[in-house]
Amino acid sequence: MKAKKKSRTIVLMIGLLIFTVLVCSSYYTFFANNGKNNPFSSTVNATDSFDDDLYLHQTAAENIVIDDLTGMGYVNNELIVTVKDTVNEDDIEDAISSKGAHIVGFNKYLNSYQVQFDESYSAEELEALRQEFSDMDLFEKTKVNLAFELVDNAIITPNDSKWKGKWEADPDGVNWGAEAIHAPEMWGENDILDCDPVNVGVLDNQFYTEHEDLSFVSTFLNEFSDGDDGEAHGNYVHGTHVAGTIAACFNNGKGIAGIAPQVNLYGASMLGLANRSVKTNDSKITVNELEAGLTYLICIKECKVVNFSYGWGDKRVAEEIVDTLIYFMEHENSDFLIVCSAGNGGDDKVPDDAINNSALTLITNSAIKNRIIV
Repeated sequence: MKAKKKSRTIVLMIGLLIFTVLVCSSYYTFFANNGKNNPFSSTVNATDSFDDDLYLHQTAAENIVIDDLTGMGYVNNELIVTVKDTVNEDDIEDAISSKGAHIVGFNKYLNSYQVQFDESYSAEELEALRQEFSDMDLFEKTKVNLAFELVDNAIITPNDSKWKGKWEADPDGVNWGAEAIHAPEMWGENDILDCDPVNVGVLDNQFYTEHEDLSFVSTFLNEFSDGDDGEAHGNYVHGTHVAGTIAACFNNGKGIAGIAPQVNLYGASMLGLANRSVKTNDSKITVNELEAGLTYLICIKECKVVNFSYGWGDKRVAEEIVDTLIYFMEHENSDFLIVCSAGNGGDDKVPDDAINNSALTLITNSAIKNRIIV
């Protein structure tokens, strides 16, 4: 019992340390000396299957539209259905084929299926189809595959003379965020560097996995060839910066020291999940794609802490994510903590009701709120 309590304490401490230093950080210093060239050499991988229980069909950009009445984005030819445990894929196909629909993807960690229609529909028509599916005995839940904007935090380059200074007694220079939260004292006093490794996931744009000061166990949908646009738009900078803040290698004489360098580090690429973002510079992602990223980190890789430094979504999206996280707690991995974006982007594209630039801040369910550091 004591060991389990210590493990939970370590997870919470790592989450709090990561959150605090990310709030303090404002520039991708970690990447500055190692990201001058585009690190991705492979072409966009069209393979959608990731294991036997997760298959994500990539939604086409032309099928993401805006409902004129609500202003909400949605996929006009898809529904997401959650089935009962006794239902198999043949049962689903038989039930939906009469509606001109078929299964294109699945997430068996959530017991859900991505259903695509041969036709495209208005929001009202799609809602009617959703209701028809909802009335079938096969399904526990049916939902429209909502789409929403991703909002990067702002990149701010300070011109302070000590910005590139060494670790000193007073908080300044590259490591001032770590100094400000007294990371060295925490490392020594709580044996963080000697504890069993915790799996930590980063859900972000992309990651430079060849960085000399980073060691990923694995990444998810992170193989792209962005050319000059990848560097110009910072597609891999933010994810790499956050990963470095969390887990840059310790005592290797290079770069910086991460706040929790002993963790097992995993990354899930938001741009990879919505690969049309790379192809068309479209910043939208669907609930189904976001759920796939969370599934990879929380269920497949069993990450106890997940960092999500993105602005996104609204109340409807928040409600869908609550259901997803509750399902994880009840059926898959009940022991996880999410570190939410600090909201320091200040982007005027952020929806008015997405407080601090993230729909996670709109969650009212107490069980889930207790799992999120905002």
